[in-house]
Formats: sequence, structure tokens, C-alpha cells
Amino acid sequence: WISSTPDTDYPPLKENIHVDAVVLGGGIAGITTAALLKKQGVKVAVVEAGKIVKGVTGKTSAEISASQGFLYGTLISQYGERDAQLCANSNLEAINRIESLIKEHDIDCDFARLPEYFYAANAEDVDKLKVELDCCKRVGLPVSYVDKAPLPFDNYGAIRCDDQAEFHPRKYLLALANTIPGNGSFIFENT
Repeated sequence: WISSTPDTDYPPLKENIHVDAVVLGGGIAGITTAALLKKQGVKVAVVEAGKIVKGVTGKTSAEISASQGFLYGTLISQYGERDAQLCANSNLEAINRIESLIKEHDIDCDFARLPEYFYAANAEDVDKLKVELDCCKRVGLPVSYVDKAPLPFDNYGAIRCDDQAEFHPRKYLLALANTIPGNGSFIFENT
């Protein structure tokens, strides 16, 4: 992702400034938070120690999904079905929010809605996978069971979660970052 996009050149913070909010970190959480705050009229400064979107976010798998491995069974057992459902709804809303920001700002970032597969790597995990499938259904995820995920290696069944997504994270976030500076808002790198 990094090599296929231009480098950024936001200035370092060298003097005192006044803003309504400071966002520490220029990854997907920081850039998104700052862009949404600015849209609400908040004067915001993103402060990044290095270069924006070059850390974990710049090296991500680029999948955007509500399916999170064996998460929902764990959440149901530890916190209850209601809280697990809140987590699932939040993850689904995040996909929709990213898609709406892409449309709003006409961002060319290779966004596509696709199914995601969470698979059993060995036969012993199939029963555990089916338990998680039930948990995913209980929290309202668009899931189904398939005997084999369409992968170029052996697997022993999978949860298919429909309507997930993938994108080019740096193309998306660099375009979103461009909406932040101005009108009392800033991005500072190497700060």
C-alpha cells in the first residue's frame, strides 16, 4: 500500500496553536476521527509521531469486516448476547461509514463489497467453527456455513460472512486526510 501511493509532507508542529480537539496518531482511527470532527465544525489537529498512514494502517490486510474470528462466542460468554450484538452492529456500521465517506468525497480506493471467509485449518476445528457460526447468527451477522472456503489451500469448512469489503487503505485515508487541513484544522507529522 505504501509503495503504490505518494509520500506525505505535512509540517511538524513548531509553535503553540489553539484547536478544539487533538487527535494523536494518523492511522485509520485518527484520520477518520479528525475528518468526522471537522465535518461537525470542530477545529482539530492530528498529531503524528512519524508520517500519517505508514504504521499499522499502512501495512494492513485491507479487509473491512465485521467477522472477527472466534470473537462473538467469547463476547457472548463473557458479556452477554446484547453486548456482543452491539459489537457486531458497530462493526457493520463501520463498513457502511467507510463506504459513505468514499462516496461523499469521491475517493478512488478500489473499494469492493465481498464475502469474507473464516475457515477451519484442520478437521478438529470444524465443531468450534460451527459454534461460532451460531453465535454470529445470534448477533445478526449475514453468515452461512460452507464446506470449503474458496482458497488455494486445504481447509475444512468455513463461515462465509457476506457484504464485507476491501479497499486500498492509503488511497482512502490520504484522500480523507486532505479534507482535514484548513479553517483552523491541521495535520502535523514528525511531531
